[in-house]
Amino acid sequence: MSSRYNIGDILGGGFLIVVGLWFAVAAYKYNIGTLLNMGPGYFPRMVGVVTILIGLAIVLTSRRGGAELAMSWRAFGAIAASIVVFGVLLVPFGLIPATFAATCAAAYADPASRPVGTLILAAILSVAMSVIFIYALSLPLVAIRGPF
Repeated sequence: MSSRYNIGDILGGGFLIVVGLWFAVAAYKYNIGTLLNMGPGYFPRMVGVVTILIGLAIVLTSRRGGAELAMSWRAFGAIAASIVVFGVLLVPFGLIPATFAATCAAAYADPASRPVGTLILAAILSVAMSVIFIYALSLPLVAIRGPF
């Protein structure tokens, strides 16, 4: 049995622990409230605690035992591009076109994705996001906006 550790997992888990600690400590200046009446510090503190737990789990399971996973730069670039596309298109065009374009950009991460399936998925996600965020949650977002 090998006793070597995966340094990438240790560094990644350590980073998550530091970020979680930062969130948890920063949330202490806000009132946490109760579970039924959450204060402004409840959510950031819980995010911090969950992030710390995930980081600890990654560090504690960092023994090398399986095959190394290779970094997929195509997937990384496609997901990063989809976030940028969504952010750039949301205000001038609205939630539906921004979600549609972001889904199409993210689909490029999978070499096996097909155009018809991607377009169907993008349409379904766009409508679902508008129903959830605009109508169900009443967020102040515009479904479709023209640039003019």
